[in-house]
Amino acid sequence: TPKKKGSYPKFIEKLKQPAASDVARSIRVFVSNFEKRIASKNAQIEITNPNNSSTDADEETPIINAKGWGGDEEDVFNADRMPGEDNEDATCVQQFLRKLEQQVRLHPSWKNCNHTEWENTVEGLERFVVKRIYDIAFVPTPQELIRRRDMILKNRIKSLRFLHPGHLGSAIITNRAETDLWEDEWNAAAAELNKINKFKAPRDKVVCILNCCRIVARLLRSAMNAKNDESALPGTGEGADDLIPALIYTVIVANPDNLYSNIEFVAAYRNPNGFKGEAGYFFTILTSAVSFIQTLTADVLTGISEEEFNAGIETCLNLEANENGICANADVCLDDHKKEQVLRNDSHTIQSDHEDIITYLKFMDMEAENLTLSQVPELLKEYKHLAAMCENLQRELSTSKSSKD
Repeated sequence: TPKKKGSYPKFIEKLKQPAASDVARSIRVFVSNFEKRIASKNAQIEITNPNNSSTDADEETPIINAKGWGGDEEDVFNADRMPGEDNEDATCVQQFLRKLEQQVRLHPSWKNCNHTEWENTVEGLERFVVKRIYDIAFVPTPQELIRRRDMILKNRIKSLRFLHPGHLGSAIITNRAETDLWEDEWNAAAAELNKINKFKAPRDKVVCILNCCRIVARLLRSAMNAKNDESALPGTGEGADDLIPALIYTVIVANPDNLYSNIEFVAAYRNPNGFKGEAGYFFTILTSAVSFIQTLTADVLTGISEEEFNAGIETCLNLEANENGICANADVCLDDHKKEQVLRNDSHTIQSDHEDIITYLKFMDMEAENLTLSQVPELLKEYKHLAAMCENLQRELSTSKSSKD
């Protein structure tokens, strides 16, 4: 039996038909104009501030300091700003998509669609258009600020690995022992969240968030059911008051690359109708969890003093600083956070240090015909980065060989 085609392949098949050439042409013209728009903005930034171009944004990786932040202690996050807000490029894309939907709705190839078919068509239009501008839209101009926020958030999360859901306000999972009972579920939820960088379409990224949150919600229900009825608190297991602490902990376990950029991108480029119901609820929960992490201090935690909080951060920083993952000052860990537990919580992070290299290579899967002039400086920087890495690796191999001899 032939495999049934999904809704998106069907949409692409219809878009390729000669009858839909006018729709395809509208998309090509928009994508071309959008690329010129971004190139113009980048050129203007280069003229205005030539010593601070976006291509130099990753020249130095921020170092986590005593407070768990990267670089200086300046607050680069605006707590009053909503994700995706004031993104003029995204507004331009959204306006085009709404006009394109009107054009397609009256088009002979789609005018007889039923409700489900039309919803799939709208999703197909968003995916098709956004995937073609993803490489220049994912990290908006000025790129250096967004990339700095990504690195600062990632470093911040690394410094909080000693926390458990009880510290974060969970009434269901209140200590390290209870947390460890559900290690497989935490890791499964974290794995779903880490898939967010594998996809370009906003809807696909939302699906990663949905899958993560669903696993966490099931974990909470299972944990509550595993306790005696007398210990189960009214209203626990389903509400945001219980889900947010658990999701904060999941974010700490996962610590995805480009988390700040992904939230901004989804908020800016996802069709507003796509945030209805469960998708909108879980996305809001995730943004709340990340916002909490950005401003987290000891006084908003449960069952931990400021001294213990600072000691936990110091331990994590020592673990991060030591190439073997062994804390030079391991005795400063909290009593209920043994060194082995901190190391186990950090296993994903230790592995991801090398995975960051792959994430950095944004042009790895790009075809030559899709490369624009505005991307050439960044491509050159990526090449130089790879060349430097190869030189360092060769030196390390030579040193290793010499020591063995």
